[in-house]
Amino acid sequence: MINMSDYAKSVFNDPKLLRDKLKIYLKTPEKVEIYAAACEKFYLNGGKNGLKRAITWSWWGFFFTYGFLINRKNYAISIFYFIFLIIASVLTMICCGMYAKWHVCKRFLEILEMKDDDVLMAKGGKNTAVAFISLIIGGLISSFIGSMMLLGDGFNSNKFDELNSNFNSNSSMNFFTSIEAPEIEIGQGNIFIIGKDDYTEILDIVVNRGNCPVQKYAGGNMEKVKAYAVNHRENIKPITEDDMMALQSSVATPMEVFTYTLAGMGTSFAFFYGDADRNTVLYFDTKDGRKVLGENFVFFDNEVTNKYLNSLVDEARNVYDSIFPLGIKFGERAQISIDCDYSTIKEITLKTNGGDFKYNDFDFNIAF
Repeated sequence: MINMSDYAKSVFNDPKLLRDKLKIYLKTPEKVEIYAAACEKFYLNGGKNGLKRAITWSWWGFFFTYGFLINRKNYAISIFYFIFLIIASVLTMICCGMYAKWHVCKRFLEILEMKDDDVLMAKGGKNTAVAFISLIIGGLISSFIGSMMLLGDGFNSNKFDELNSNFNSNSSMNFFTSIEAPEIEIGQGNIFIIGKDDYTEILDIVVNRGNCPVQKYAGGNMEKVKAYAVNHRENIKPITEDDMMALQSSVATPMEVFTYTLAGMGTSFAFFYGDADRNTVLYFDTKDGRKVLGENFVFFDNEVTNKYLNSLVDEARNVYDSIFPLGIKFGERAQISIDCDYSTIKEITLKTNGGDFKYNDFDFNIAF
């Protein structure tokens, strides 16, 4: 796994910021979403602490190998693939040269065992025409691939990505997966995922390509909040009217959410009280040296939530647990909240331990 700095984490934790940075880096706006999805997969696979390798697919990488990597300025690894291809090609030629006569003699023996000279004559000899045809077909295929690169959009072409996308859009089962696709049901405010394999681990879920906020957090982990309060008692302060106004306009709403217990103290709002009489609240430290109200009502992956979480120091940020990875067994039903009208959902992408699955609106059922 490749570890990353707090700055890099702040970029990867903010989908919009990640895409803005990729747009600057790639210089091909039409490719941003493709690479953003891949980066997010590697980030989730690394437990949001760094990038950990996972299988994705690139038709350009498949057909052009080191040429694609050179085009994307990955020079060092492209040299490895270049040398590997040469060695593999030379080894193939050497193996064929060493064993070509063996294969001829082996087939000769197999036919000889039939004890029939007429069969021996019929199955022997040469097939020069087919040999030349195979060489011509191989050349045509190579020319076709080359012409797509030269006459099309070059390495910025979307043709192969569209091919992969169109293949996947016809089925919720991605071609490169190792488990059976979970079943999806949607209802007002919720998505239900039903396991169809012995065990499926949901790593992330994206709805309408990120335009429908999805529940990704479980609010404050009360044990972690308690530990933070014990370590930072100076952060337990009287709440001000300005803080109350700011809180009401932020992600919080005055409703029963969780119970925070520190020597019998609790909360009935979406922040953490610091005493039994509810005269004080717990503040969190931010990266820029400020103190902000610790907000409990942190569930959906949206712009406001991400801005709040990214502002916190790591110790404070870590009190909020992600609901992912989420494991489900065969027949089990997992419920995930969404913050959009279910009738507007057109696409859902599940990222799992067995690969990614994309569902279009005709792939999922309505839950009643």
